[in-house]
Amino acid sequence: MSRSLEDHLNTVLHLAHQVFSLRSLTQKRPVADALGLRIAQDLHASRAIPPFSNSAMDGVLVRTADLKAPFPVELPLVADTPAGSGAHPVPPAAAVRIMTGAPIAEDDIESLQVIPMEDTNLRIGDANLPARVKIHRADPHRRHIRRRAEDISPGDLLASRHAILDAGTLAAAISAGVSHVSVFSTPRLAIISSGDELTPTGPEPSSALIPDSNGPMIEALIHTAFPQVEVRRQRISDSLPALIRLLDELSSWADIIITTGGISAGSFDVVKELLTSPAVPQAQETWCGQVALQPGKPQGLGIWDKSLVLAFPGNPVAAYVSALLFLFPALSVLHGEAIKPHATQPETNGQRYFPARATRDFPVASSKPLAVPVVLTWTSSGVLATPFTTSGKGSHRVGSLSGVNGIALLQPDERVADGESLTVIAAQ
Repeated sequence: MSRSLEDHLNTVLHLAHQVFSLRSLTQKRPVADALGLRIAQDLHASRAIPPFSNSAMDGVLVRTADLKAPFPVELPLVADTPAGSGAHPVPPAAAVRIMTGAPIAEDDIESLQVIPMEDTNLRIGDANLPARVKIHRADPHRRHIRRRAEDISPGDLLASRHAILDAGTLAAAISAGVSHVSVFSTPRLAIISSGDELTPTGPEPSSALIPDSNGPMIEALIHTAFPQVEVRRQRISDSLPALIRLLDELSSWADIIITTGGISAGSFDVVKELLTSPAVPQAQETWCGQVALQPGKPQGLGIWDKSLVLAFPGNPVAAYVSALLFLFPALSVLHGEAIKPHATQPETNGQRYFPARATRDFPVASSKPLAVPVVLTWTSSGVLATPFTTSGKGSHRVGSLSGVNGIALLQPDERVADGESLTVIAAQ
């Protein structure tokens, strides 16, 4: 069975949304503990910002009617209002010393204004309250009073669903009286490296084993792009019963399960056997076949219990490409991004696109899209993209991935020469 790259990505997104619904991936958290997470419900203010009318300057609070030329105008100081204290009334023909943020009574606020400290004879930093103040100048058009709710009113929208709760939103929410926020939960992901030939460390020269680089590589990609995602790694031999037991165990914890290897045309490809077997009740909506993509043609997916399963090839470059093209969008869905299948704009389908300029000629795709790993360099004039190979071959050449931090997805017969523009997908 074969399908296009677009069809496979749409199926990945469709199943990711199903898993999101099955697992109810939202939770309530204290606002201060939700930094960096995506908001699951529109966030509204519980109280006004500012919560009370207050002074915008250190100075003296006076009645505008008492500021009659000629200047200077001299008035008695009858009270002191530091920030955090209660508001003091201002009698006629008198002044109150007031600090920035200190409250101002609402009763006759329209008749009041704050004269900045520098427009008076008061000494900055003097804690003692003088008996009188001389006001040298006053601007009737600048009252230096911040009115209650002039920034935010109770019920105003602070942030929309799917927005990231960043430092600014955090400050606004706390200031507006929001104590808890509904957020999308941090996804949890398991990686299974399959194959009798795999070992966790480098084998002896005479050994027929190879070290598992795919598991650590995919974990590193995830932690670079999604640092809050929890990851577990497992290795397994080419045993179908053992694979079923491991999937049963991991599906109780993981939202997404990644497998690498075991989906080609070999005699011991147990992941492919599992995804094409109708006799496994835990597996739903499974598919395993070929995607029009080089490297990364063998692909598989499905739902195991309530977990999304994505099956990637075992070749390192193909696994790298598969993670960026399919795993990143699926993680974005579970992380709360507003991503839908069949998106008409590339930036809305979960990929992290950047315009770039080629630093040398790129390989040319033949009959199917070609994913070329690239080294991306951010400069003052834009992003530069250098292909890891000019041949377009070598899904096994893991050594060539050194320094790579993205891919360029080229369409059949598309040619990109040195200095020309192209679109790249970043791994960060």
